[in-house]
Amino acid sequence: MIPAKQFRQQLGGLYTAVMPCDQSDPRHRGALEKILSDTIQHEAKVHGAEFDPVAFRNVMRAMQSGDVEILFLAAAWELAKPKIVGATINFRSLSLQRAENGLIAKNGIYSEDVCLLPKIIRELVLERPSGKDFLDEGIGTHYIRECMTYFAKKGMRGGIIPTGQTFEFAPDNTKIVKIQEQLGAVLGQEETSGLFRLNEITDAIRSKWLVPVELRGAPLIGSASDPHNFAVLWSSYDEQQKVKAAFTRGLSTFKGRPVSQGQIISNGKLPEPPVMECVLASVLKAANEEIQERGWGRLDHEPALSETAAVFGVKPPLMHIHVLNEPEVIAGLHSLGVEKRLLGLHASQTASLDLAKASGGAIRPIKLIGSEAANNPYFSLVG
Repeated sequence: MIPAKQFRQQLGGLYTAVMPCDQSDPRHRGALEKILSDTIQHEAKVHGAEFDPVAFRNVMRAMQSGDVEILFLAAAWELAKPKIVGATINFRSLSLQRAENGLIAKNGIYSEDVCLLPKIIRELVLERPSGKDFLDEGIGTHYIRECMTYFAKKGMRGGIIPTGQTFEFAPDNTKIVKIQEQLGAVLGQEETSGLFRLNEITDAIRSKWLVPVELRGAPLIGSASDPHNFAVLWSSYDEQQKVKAAFTRGLSTFKGRPVSQGQIISNGKLPEPPVMECVLASVLKAANEEIQERGWGRLDHEPALSETAAVFGVKPPLMHIHVLNEPEVIAGLHSLGVEKRLLGLHASQTASLDLAKASGGAIRPIKLIGSEAANNPYFSLVG
């Protein structure tokens, strides 16, 4: 299942590998199903919910569609006895950045889940040969960095090379916060950043005066347009004030339902709050209509009711909106009645990671192996 050439021996003697999941290989599918099942059942327990087998089947079907980038994390003391210790689940996305001449959208990644299985890691601990040791930097830091290095160097399907990663995290998950700090991630803070959820267009959004916005597709290699990503842009008449939003078709690996992941960024020059609210309302309404037209509210394996119902008759999915270091945007979303995204009883936060920095930056040692997690997986990103 795991070719020996995929592994690299680390200081201390442990062999590690990061490799893409091959959906045509039943062994890969079986390993992925086991990892996802363990993760989702633990997540359901954390949220006080029952494990939903229907939702889990939806997740597995989506994984098999090929629209999700899955990397397996493997380790071994002997190359003849490798172990799958976890997996990452990623969606092709956009990375919004400020530039000298405005705002740009580059290829990016939205990471839905990063899962390591302590039960398997503990097996490695028990099997550790005399004279060999684990990574000084910690196995969690190592694998997240290796995944980002893989994408930065080898790219995603279709020859796309991403430059940045967007993800969410729980601020009280100190392990993950420390890992991401080591990797150089920009972590959102309560005062200036946030992760929001929009179930449907609110009355406050409907009541705002609409301003002109521009819809832009995301090109793929060649002339094709990406069916899973698009952007919405607003500019003032003098082009001095700009707001850009990007939207990605995703999936909740917990609930098994579609989720649209959105990001909003400005060039730092924004109108007064009343106008800003109209801008944000216009962007969200335009995005909601485009998402409905694209049929993102329907899972790929669900049959279309009719040619028109498949497009216009499907309710847009829940929208998650990431805002990083944009206090004026956060204030505007609050005024429009957009709610905070909660993880259990706590608000989630947003973060971004520069892939080049994560793959080549200096990493300070951090240990993640311990017995407190029992046999449950721990995970950094929850959908």
